[in-house]
Amino acid sequence: MDIKKQKYLKQTTCETYQYSIIIPTFNSKESLLLLLDSIIASKDRQRFEIIVVDDASTDQTCQAIANYPVRLIVSDKNRGSAHARNTGAFSAQTPYLIFFDADVVLQSNTLDLLIKSIKDQPKNHVYMGIYSEIPAKKNLISEYKALLDANHWKKIKSLQVTSFEPRCAIMRKSLFDQSGGFDDRISGADVEDYELGYRLLDLNARLFVNPSIRVNHHFPMSFKQLLLTMFCRTKSWMQLFLKRKKFDNVASTPESALACGISGLSGLLIPAVGFHNDVRVGFFCLICLFIFLFSDFIIHIFRTKGWWTGSKMFVLHYMICICVFWGAMAGLFNIIMTKDVIKSVISMDCH
Repeated sequence: MDIKKQKYLKQTTCETYQYSIIIPTFNSKESLLLLLDSIIASKDRQRFEIIVVDDASTDQTCQAIANYPVRLIVSDKNRGSAHARNTGAFSAQTPYLIFFDADVVLQSNTLDLLIKSIKDQPKNHVYMGIYSEIPAKKNLISEYKALLDANHWKKIKSLQVTSFEPRCAIMRKSLFDQSGGFDDRISGADVEDYELGYRLLDLNARLFVNPSIRVNHHFPMSFKQLLLTMFCRTKSWMQLFLKRKKFDNVASTPESALACGISGLSGLLIPAVGFHNDVRVGFFCLICLFIFLFSDFIIHIFRTKGWWTGSKMFVLHYMICICVFWGAMAGLFNIIMTKDVIKSVISMDCH
């Protein structure tokens, strides 16, 4: 047995399930309960084994789900979502793995559509759902994020994509085992999903999104948390990008990179806008170009949310794009510095 897989495995009771649902959780008790309720309410519940991996939560998650029909695995310390998903997936004994994040709620047909999507398909196929435009919990941040994510999928030219989305996905366990699972050196909720997706592509797997398969997401973040998350994820993703030298065909696209670059440059001009006319003209031109590149999304939020909420979402989107730009710059700087350090060490060794 592969050493990496072996460290996750625990003795389990063999059941006649066909699918294993893998849910990593860390201090998300309230949303987890809603997710479990939505799974139990789904059609043919008896076909699914539910594996919850508690990543050393401190919010009494274990006690809260004690009466639910789940197999609970508790980590002795917090190791991140990659390790938690691996723990659940490698310990599963069914032919298929279904992944959900702990902060989503299933729609009545989510599980049924996931199963139908992979039925009779080649063994190297992976299928994923998307977030609904209606979040599980409504506020400015959650509604903005739900609209933005749904907008990404409206623009895709092919249902075959280049990124893996474990928030709502199904694949054969044999394919997951072949991939070696998530890279558990990636801590927290970072780019472990992208990284696994790229390795799946290297194994000639084909990743498909089905926009009719939907879950409602809580998006449990404050504005500050959202900015920090976007910065950190972009910083990490940039390092993956520099290794692959390829953009994704959803979300992390060349067009999005250009728009974020424009927002970042315009942000640099803001402090001087009130002092020089040429700067004001330059800033105005960059903002117009930014609006043009995101015109479909901006029009959609104004049509959907009205002028007042739409205006707030536009400003929010602009600020997040600036944050993404600086996250990318931080990732690039980190790679450059790492290479410089390696060169310095090699140079010292040679002397």
